[in-house]
Amino acid sequence: MTNMLLAGCQAQAQNEFTVARSPRWLLGPTGLFPRIRRAVVFYLWIFRYLRACGFIFTLRKSCALSVSATREKFWPKPKKMWKTPMAQGSRLDLEPGDWAEVKQLEDILTTLDGNGKTFGLFFTNEMKLHCGKRYRVFKRVNSIFNEFTGEQRKVRNTVLLDHVYCRGEGLGCDRSCFHMWREVWLRRIPPCEEELLSHSAKSTLPVLTSNSEIHD
Repeated sequence: MTNMLLAGCQAQAQNEFTVARSPRWLLGPTGLFPRIRRAVVFYLWIFRYLRACGFIFTLRKSCALSVSATREKFWPKPKKMWKTPMAQGSRLDLEPGDWAEVKQLEDILTTLDGNGKTFGLFFTNEMKLHCGKRYRVFKRVNSIFNEFTGEQRKVRNTVLLDHVYCRGEGLGCDRSCFHMWREVWLRRIPPCEEELLSHSAKSTLPVLTSNSEIHD
């Protein structure tokens, strides 16, 4: 038993001596060889980038980045307002069949944050075409399904307007999805005007006959 303990101690001492003699300064994680390797990889990447993009392009890009960093340091831009501003009339409790008027663009812009959103919902360029016009509420939106993340989200104070859908201009999209409208972007039509609008809408609706012909 004693001989076994002595042999173990001798082996441990020999291992420690071998480790102490190993060239850690050369091959260790912080040794000379890893540092040289990292430097070679870095300069090799620079050489390949210059060869692919060209020296002039790289010089211009470097100067542009330096000028931009200096400008942001000495002449900082005003911070954008990321939080949705408080606005009156953010809840109208509109129901299907009610009439609403899209507010003027100047009034809607005051409800948008720095990203052009109101509580996370974009006000797109196509929606600007409907400012000042009146539409019937098609339905309320209470929940949506995000196709990209697979997430089911609750939505509040948002409606769809009848016959107001995305035309996909500049996007190359033909799905014709409804625009979603925050109620803060709309103005409720008084009941007296609703009757006139409903009557005029009924009188101008086309009639579909059995022969699939449309008559005014």
